[in-house]
Amino acid sequence: MTPFEFTVVSYKSLGTRKFAHWVRIRPHRSFTGRQGRKEFITYFNSILGPLGIKWEYLKEHNDFYILKFNEESNLLFFLLKYKRS
Repeated sequence: MTPFEFTVVSYKSLGTRKFAHWVRIRPHRSFTGRQGRKEFITYFNSILGPLGIKWEYLKEHNDFYILKFNEESNLLFFLLKYKRS
């Protein structure tokens, strides 16, 4: 998976204590089954750091994912690197 295989749809910051910064992404291909989930997690572990400490994810019903960041700096890093106008 490369940065050009997903699109940043929206992002927002919530008022929660942990994982308050959310980015909604849409992959250009489907990650189905156990192997797809493992590939998704492995890719984002390599660019964002460990799952559960710096970020979490949530899969929505129609192949949209929400990446939840623990710190605003992680959100800004992600948006600067991967958001295309």
